[in-house]
Amino acid sequence: MNSPTLAEFALAETYVASIPAGYRNHSKRHVGFWKPWLRQAFMFRCAYCTASEAELCSAGYFQIDHFVPRKRDRTRSRDYYNLVYACYPCNQRKRAQFPSEQQLAQGIELLNPSSGARFPFHITENASGWLTGKTQSGSLSVQILALNTRDDVRERNLRRAAEIDNHRALMRRLAEFLMQTVDLQITRGDPTGQLAQRSSDIQAQMAQCRAELHRRYGHLLKHLDL
Repeated sequence: MNSPTLAEFALAETYVASIPAGYRNHSKRHVGFWKPWLRQAFMFRCAYCTASEAELCSAGYFQIDHFVPRKRDRTRSRDYYNLVYACYPCNQRKRAQFPSEQQLAQGIELLNPSSGARFPFHITENASGWLTGKTQSGSLSVQILALNTRDDVRERNLRRAAEIDNHRALMRRLAEFLMQTVDLQITRGDPTGQLAQRSSDIQAQMAQCRAELHRRYGHLLKHLDL
């Protein structure tokens, strides 16, 4: 995750110092200061369900979550690295939920999107868009974040369908370019070998596109002839 610069951290401290000590929403005001940075750091998406601002039609639908809840560790309530950009539903579902001390001692953690957690290692998605934990940490994260609501599953399926359509469209365009190149070779000849090289490049692009499609969705697209 991209971090603010030292100058920006200094600006934040100046801002905090300007808030009256008795202000009842002191911590909330301080956390809100970081929202523009967090929006960019999490690429305008919810860190938990990955829904984008565009999909939810509003940046106002997003909030700042304390990954480690304030009830568990108040010393991190103003820690930038404990702040997560989350959509309203995810923030409300998670609230103060967090692994117990016993679970943490056993290495069972809530996956932290700010720490580079390898989500595919811990969680898998089936053909219906349903998420299942591959590890105890993955299962706990799916449970705490409630990542299998009807809306979440629907959004995952819509997003996947759009990505597959984009790959198919790219494959069609590449096939058209290839046919045009072959036609030029037939009608004009190819004394310099440039058209042959172009054909080879296009075929390589098609193979790469096909491989990427099957790498990401092969377990779902066995019926496709691509």
